Amino acid sequence: MSNSFGFFLPSFRKIRIIGYFPVEIDSLTFRVKITIYRYVHGMTPKEFGRLILADASTVRSWEERRLIPHLKKRLKIGELIKKGLENNSNS
Repeated sequence: MSNSFGFFLPSFRKIRIIGYFPVEIDSLTFRVKITIYRYVHGMTPKEFGRLILADASTVRSWEERRLIPHLKKRLKIGELIKKGLENNSNS
């Protein structure tokens, strides 16, 4: 599946089955990390927003670079992404 980021992302199912993600997460921008986290976990902006207490339109604005999350939200999102990566590497 191609996307607006200019690289190929395999389906969520394939990522779960083989346990491999083809992009180095640490080198990506914050907005891309949010999008990839949602994609890997099969979440909509609304579902992701519920996890961090944000509206779906706010999540989309972060991903589209129209807004930048406040520090508290960035920290919360960073923790969520880190936990998600740890959970994926343990499975």
